[in-house]
Amino acid sequence: MVPVESDPSSFVIISRVGAQDHSAETTDTSSKGPTDLPKPLQTFISGEPEVLGVIQIFTGIIHIALGIVLTMSLRSYFDVVRESGLPLWTGIMYIISGALSVAASNNPTVGKVRSSMAVNIVCCVFAGVAVIIYCIATPMLEHILGRGIVLYCVCYEENLCEGSFHPQTVVIGIVSILFILTVLELCVCLSNSIFGCRVLCRTSFNEMTVVIYQSATLTTDHSSSAPAAMKPSQNDDDAEA
Repeated sequence: MVPVESDPSSFVIISRVGAQDHSAETTDTSSKGPTDLPKPLQTFISGEPEVLGVIQIFTGIIHIALGIVLTMSLRSYFDVVRESGLPLWTGIMYIISGALSVAASNNPTVGKVRSSMAVNIVCCVFAGVAVIIYCIATPMLEHILGRGIVLYCVCYEENLCEGSFHPQTVVIGIVSILFILTVLELCVCLSNSIFGCRVLCRTSFNEMTVVIYQSATLTTDHSSSAPAAMKPSQNDDDAEA
């Protein structure tokens, strides 16, 4: 609507009220740069979740590969690492956690940050359990593999063995690598969880920006009263004439 106001000085004032444009408010967060995001999401991005997510993915792949080698090497022995399938399911969880961290970094939203933080907390628990199991399993493996003489030789001549190979060294080395990677994964998951918690905690949103919109109130003069008030004066002038 276009309100029309009449002025006694024979001027007509036309006021046009336009609708407020909300297109800027509905802009997707994917088109915003790091400085355009809310401060809590900027805090999450500052923790480099994309880099940490890539580390988690590669750690998970290495866990699965070494877990397959370890399972094939210990088929004749009972071992808690092989029987529980620890490297396999921890590797899968690390890959899922890393993928969520990368997704939350590329298009940060509160929902993605919440999902990434939840999976990283679960991975922290898995990594802590894995560290304990590896600490227990390493002495057991040394005892099991050290009891018998398990040598692989290449015989060039009769009764001549060159290049003997003991599998205990390789198995203990694989378990040691898995232990180091698990500790690294525990630190990465803790870092992602801490930065995610800083985004989702209530204290992160204490800083509020208050925007006050001042709307102008349009008042309409009684247009009919002005001419009515002027008519008697015009008639009086005619009568006097």
